[in-house]
Amino acid sequence: MTPPLHDGALQIFDVDHGQCALLTIPFGPNHAYRVLIDCGHAVNFRGAPWYPGRHLQSLGVNYLDMLVCTNYDEDHMSGFPDLEC
Repeated sequence: MTPPLHDGALQIFDVDHGQCALLTIPFGPNHAYRVLIDCGHAVNFRGAPWYPGRHLQSLGVNYLDMLVCTNYDEDHMSGFPDLEC
């Protein structure tokens, strides 16, 4: 479990030549607003595929408030099927 944030955080994930980033904006003592910016995946990250949905779940993130797609292209949207909506 990640510690509570007092300031916002932007995590940029290494997804080959695509894009995927998580913006977390805390509000209140135990709440955060989460925006996923693009949802590209990586074919070979440290010897295995990397998908945003699986990675976010491993970080304890089980919801997104918003998904922003900057470009409706495979390298920006390839991880969308992995996200649980």
